[in-house]
Amino acid sequence: MTSLEKKIHSVIKHCPALREFVVASYQRVCSVVPVTEFQVNNFIHRDGYFYGFHDKCPWSHDNTKLLAHKFDSNKAIRNIEGHPIVVGYFEDPELLFFNPIGTTYAWNWQQGSMLQWLGCSDFIVYNDIVNEKPCAKIVDLSGRELSVISGHVADISHNAKWAISYSYKRLGAGMKGYGYNSKYHSNMLEEGKMFLTNLIDGTRTEIADINKIIQTPHRDPSHDYFYYAQFSPNDERISFFCRARLQMGGYDTSLFTSDVYGNHCYACLGNNFSHKIWFDNVSILSYFKPIVSSEIGFYLIKDKGGGFERIGEKYLTSDGHPHLHSCTDGLILLDTYPDRFRMQYLKLYDIESNRQSILLRKRIPFQFRYERRCDYHPRYDRLKQKVCFDSGHSGIRAICVMDLPS
Repeated sequence: MTSLEKKIHSVIKHCPALREFVVASYQRVCSVVPVTEFQVNNFIHRDGYFYGFHDKCPWSHDNTKLLAHKFDSNKAIRNIEGHPIVVGYFEDPELLFFNPIGTTYAWNWQQGSMLQWLGCSDFIVYNDIVNEKPCAKIVDLSGRELSVISGHVADISHNAKWAISYSYKRLGAGMKGYGYNSKYHSNMLEEGKMFLTNLIDGTRTEIADINKIIQTPHRDPSHDYFYYAQFSPNDERISFFCRARLQMGGYDTSLFTSDVYGNHCYACLGNNFSHKIWFDNVSILSYFKPIVSSEIGFYLIKDKGGGFERIGEKYLTSDGHPHLHSCTDGLILLDTYPDRFRMQYLKLYDIESNRQSILLRKRIPFQFRYERRCDYHPRYDRLKQKVCFDSGHSGIRAICVMDLPS
């Protein structure tokens, strides 16, 4: 953002309706300006497929299969939403052969069905709705059902022992586009709570209650919710957001960490928390504004109240979705939201050298906005040789794979 855009954004950010109108009007005017697109390498894109969020790796442990959701791109968007879509995987480098393993009603454009691999196995997990009840299915490569988890899953531990769950009905009510656009029943006693499921013996334990965690004054408790839960790389800690809707309008988003049982819980001192990812076992990379700083940006936050450090101040000047292969190389993949010209960027930022490389710059059609937007949500492959991302640059949502520059 320019300095003027930042000032305007700071004034309207707590009024969603006004912000959407201003941004849409500004982009409509600027989107007629000719622009130069860019890509560092050619890439494969397959219309009618997408993966979802940026915090999970869609490639199998041996790097031979790529998870994806499939939808009928010949249908109007309104005729796709609220209906089941296909889940499955590609098993060839050119993404020509898609293997369906099932269908699901529990999906959205931003996160899909939380489709993910179960640890280093060939088993696959995705959210679904069965008999109007929320669940997550574990299936093999043929789609054969192995087990069913009660409730919708947000994340699976790397060691395949644990699953984190909370109400996606409550999440969708508070954050449009992140719930599931299908009818199903939810247990009101579980609303506003987070659960840990032991995938070995099936036991389910409450580990957090949002009414006991959030201390924000002048809030509307009926609209508080958990989201963005992630296991640390060693599966000993979890990080998660709590969002409270303020009675005077706007939201307050807080970042918390705890052990997997909900104990030893710490709040990170800041506000306007947005996207995040574990950098290593003791640090989290997140876009937010620290209480003791006037600058919003990307910071490395030490877990358990250990302080923070600004990174990429020169280059990482706007929000985006980060993905990390390993903290040892400090190479962060991240995207941007469309700018005034509807140009969306895919970047590679090197923490050690404080340099960035532009991998892709494409104009995204105006139809991809709000809860139907198509963020790149970049994801490394297991060998850090390719990046998978979703894109709407062709006019149809597509899954894409690009070789990274050597």
